[in-house]
Parts: sequence; C-alpha cells; structure tokens
Amino acid sequence: MEPIITRTEYLKALDTVNQYQFQLTGKISILEKVVFEMENKANIYTGLKIENLALSKRPRSALKYCNITHIEQLTELSSKDLIKFRNMGARSIVEISHALKEFNLSLADGF
Repeated sequence: MEPIITRTEYLKALDTVNQYQFQLTGKISILEKVVFEMENKANIYTGLKIENLALSKRPRSALKYCNITHIEQLTELSSKDLIKFRNMGARSIVEISHALKEFNLSLADGF
C-alpha cells in the first residue's frame, strides 16, 4: 500500500504549520503585552476621587448626591444611567465624558 503523501510533502507541511504556529505565538505575546499595558493605565486612574476631574459644580454635586465618589464608579456607569440622576442633564454628561477623556477613560457605553 502506497502512502497518501510522501515523506518530503509531510515534512514540508509540518514546517509550514510550525512557521504559522511561531508567527501566531509571537502575535499573541504582543497582544497580551498591549492588553496588560492598557489595563495598567486604566487602573492608575480608577483609584482617584471625582474631585480629580475638572468638573463644574452641577455635575460634581449631582455625582456627590448619588454617592459617586471615585472615578472607577463613574466608568462603570453609562450615559443612560447618568441621565437618570437628579440634576444631571446632557451638558453635564458631555462635561463628564470630556473630563474622563483627559485620563484616557470613558463611561461604560463608550461615551
């Protein structure tokens, strides 16, 4: 009985698979580093208090009234959540969004 592929074809295919595996491993390693760096950058700012954001009195007071004291709590909320807060309007949400962007952060819905 004859083999389906020759030894040379098998070795060539094995070499190709090994090359792709090596390339994928390198790309995965790079992606893991990027994700790690992004998580660390975000974690630097999440422990900060709301007072560190450049906000006017109205959004700062509205957040305080709702017991939002840290930036981490704020990034877990969406703009739809914020609009439900007392004295929180569209302008205040835009102001909060801009203040978060200064720290490379955003609200939960990306706003």
